[in-house]
Amino acid sequence: MLIKIKALGLALCLALSCMAFNVQSAIAAPGFQEVSGETCPQGSIYVTVDEAEKHRSEICNTLGTWSIARLADGGSMDGSGYDCKVRGEDSRGLGNAVCKQLNATITNKDGYCPNGYTLATYSDAVSNQDTLCNNPQVGPWHIMRLHDSGSMDGPGYDCKIRPEDTRALGNSICVESL
Repeated sequence: MLIKIKALGLALCLALSCMAFNVQSAIAAPGFQEVSGETCPQGSIYVTVDEAEKHRSEICNTLGTWSIARLADGGSMDGSGYDCKVRGEDSRGLGNAVCKQLNATITNKDGYCPNGYTLATYSDAVSNQDTLCNNPQVGPWHIMRLHDSGSMDGPGYDCKIRPEDTRALGNSICVESL
């Protein structure tokens, strides 16, 4: 009987370890997707050049062999047929984009984001205006900082988005950085 209990305990321990490993693997493998067109769909944002460099192999595996896809801030990434090259600037019109899920948080400080987050870009805000404006962390009278000195208003101000705003602001929109 004692042997059966020990065996059951070992099996349970191994099962829990496997579950913990699978959860950790899922956390460590962010979801990247190639989408048709140069705009990410609602609820997602462009992958940054830094993220593309950091996750080059994983992202390259999601791209078509001969794809050239848009990244954030005018960058691009090539599929495996072009050696998965990442460019910080690419002015060509491209047929695809590399996107990731939007995970946003709002802070109560101008230009500040917690570890693991970075300021949302103007294009992030434009393509996700409804999602961000309806975020429960956004107060009606918030005016939130975006990357490169942009801003977005809360719903009391009709969720207006500005590419540039030189005022000191009370909040920031931060997106998860992978």
